[in-house]
Amino acid sequence: MTKRLLPRVDPRFQQKVWIVFWAAAASSQNLAVENAARYKDWQDLIARLLTECGTSSQHLDGRLYELMSIIDGLGVRLTLTPSPKNRELARKTIADWVGRLDLPEDNN
Repeated sequence: MTKRLLPRVDPRFQQKVWIVFWAAAASSQNLAVENAARYKDWQDLIARLLTECGTSSQHLDGRLYELMSIIDGLGVRLTLTPSPKNRELARKTIADWVGRLDLPEDNN
């Protein structure tokens, strides 16, 4: 599942663009509206993926908030302090979080 959440372009470049965009959106109503729309699209994608993986509707909002917060925070951290160690810790953090999900057994 985590590979489906990763961008198809260089993630370091994409994260830098997002950070600049967030800064601009903080002082521009038009960009704030656009940011909210893009973030909603991303939220809907992650919600769909979590649902496909078996997250119950009862837990969806909490899991969605957790995962998006983790990805946002790790993205900023990796942009500001990129290193092989930090990249590995970020991968482990996401993998550990996904591993704690109550996913249904795969009977295939």
